[in-house]
Amino acid sequence: MALCKIVYLPLVGLILLLPKEKYKTKKEQVITNITIIGISLIANLTWLGIASSYLVAYKDGAPSVKLVNLFSNPIEFIERLFASINIYLREYIGQLFGKGVGADLHIQLYSVIPIVMFILFLFEAVSDNKIKEKLTIYQKIIILLIVLAISGLIFTSLYIQWSPINFPYILGVQGRYFLPILPLIGLLIGNSNKIKSEYDENKHNKFLRNSINDDIYVYNFSCCNR
Repeated sequence: MALCKIVYLPLVGLILLLPKEKYKTKKEQVITNITIIGISLIANLTWLGIASSYLVAYKDGAPSVKLVNLFSNPIEFIERLFASINIYLREYIGQLFGKGVGADLHIQLYSVIPIVMFILFLFEAVSDNKIKEKLTIYQKIIILLIVLAISGLIFTSLYIQWSPINFPYILGVQGRYFLPILPLIGLLIGNSNKIKSEYDENKHNKFLRNSINDDIYVYNFSCCNR
């Protein structure tokens, strides 16, 4: 995935979630992690070096200039990042759940669709008892760091590549860019100790099966008595 967009490279950190019981020895675990992460870094950074010459840069400010500005004024960049989230958060969430379709969001769907999709996502994350309390604190921290790293890289890359250097917000960020980390966000929500759900999937499935069987019985009974 990072070969398509380098900002997703932190996903390789998911290898750290594998429990130690999956390895024969501690040495095997360390070697495996270093090998997988190392190969991913080399492959993706090599491809980034090749593909960088084909990237389209915004005409106002070269990427190298904005990169220097970022390191020399990190506080200013952070302020710009939070200002962008404050202004465009609703748009990001709407686009993430289907408000705009296509690379340039040419197809705009009814507002009710992303709202329904957002509610369904939250319901699934909160009510899925299979993932409740499955993650350790260490695993939750790893997932949170991956989510934050990818989110930060998305904003940083769009600032360097697409935003005017003196503009107060970061332009070009679209909700669909966060799709790869949506399952991780769902895991974090589902494993939150503060969120409890009384939803029982087995009970509801049983209720639905019984309802369907009753409907079929009534239908057959009616047909036979005609």
